[in-house]
Amino acid sequence: MNKYFFEHWNVLNAQTHDSLELDITLCSEFMPFMRDHFFAGKCLIPGAVLADMMLEGCSMLDPEEDIFPLNLKNLDIRRAVHVFEKERYTIRVNVRKIENNDSGRHYACEIRGALRNSKGEVKRKNVVICSAEFALGLDSKQGKEIVPPKEQHRYDMTKAKLYEYFINTH
Repeated sequence: MNKYFFEHWNVLNAQTHDSLELDITLCSEFMPFMRDHFFAGKCLIPGAVLADMMLEGCSMLDPEEDIFPLNLKNLDIRRAVHVFEKERYTIRVNVRKIENNDSGRHYACEIRGALRNSKGEVKRKNVVICSAEFALGLDSKQGKEIVPPKEQHRYDMTKAKLYEYFINTH
């Protein structure tokens, strides 16, 4: 298994044979990719990055196993993750294996963090930011399902609406 990008910034808090808890500290000083995602002085962490953090947690549970082919069964982003310039913001990734009748290994994941207002003041701690379910190491017939366009979600909005909807949610 290849090592992932976020291994350099994660801290493994707890691990059993079927679950783990991982903290990842986000900071634009040390993570150059964040510089491309600033809106109004805050870095908006892309959903793909959140999914990658959860996938990395899954791969850490079974480091000797191949993750491909994989299937992201669902991804529910409930809140935006925004980080001020040069700020260090820590999120927690929780991963657990789940039972499933399909082949492959199945995981339920979630990311938790502090709920903050537009000034960066913490209003609540340990709030669910997003959750997902992954199926990894599927046989060749699985993981190739195409989602019909009617079932896909797309957001078309201006930068101002994006900022209003995803950043100022509280």
